[in-house]
Amino acid sequence: GNETKKKKVDTKKKSDINDAKKKKPAKKPKKKKKEDENRELDEKKDNNKKKRRVNRDPQPGEPDGHGGLNQPAEFQIEYSTTSRATCKRCDTFIKKGSVRVAHRPLFRGKPGFKVYRHLQCAVFSEVTTHPSQIEGSDDLNDNDYELLEQRIEESQIEIQEEKKSLEPDELVPVTFQGEIRSPPKGLCAS
Repeated sequence: GNETKKKKVDTKKKSDINDAKKKKPAKKPKKKKKEDENRELDEKKDNNKKKRRVNRDPQPGEPDGHGGLNQPAEFQIEYSTTSRATCKRCDTFIKKGSVRVAHRPLFRGKPGFKVYRHLQCAVFSEVTTHPSQIEGSDDLNDNDYELLEQRIEESQIEIQEEKKSLEPDELVPVTFQGEIRSPPKGLCAS
């Protein structure tokens, strides 16, 4: 009876050893996965470097992707996270949770600080003709997305009105037509 128990214990030990051997090779593919992930990351980095190289040498008249002189300011749209930002057009606070438009105007040929405006105060450039060209437009709800489309159309109209030529009569200085007062007492050039 004791010998059969020992044999059973021995067979259990052998099966445990075989199971342990089977488990060890399972760990190696994980290392291969990490190596594959590292290779993929390296390939992505190489691709990004290639893209950067392409962006460093733009053709004449093309934007350089870094706020160059030929590139209009890129717009971003988002919901305001705080109530501290001030609209640069109407000079009022942008309430928390309301839609705001951000862009970086050029300062001495380089992108400056981020500037915020209410959606109704923003004027988008001529290049911006569709909401998909604005970063963050996918995150807007349907109502705000429609307001953005409407504002882009209105911006195009505003830009066209600004470009209209002025009539010559508008350029003629108008003489002062208000009341002419006498100089204050004690002020005289002698």
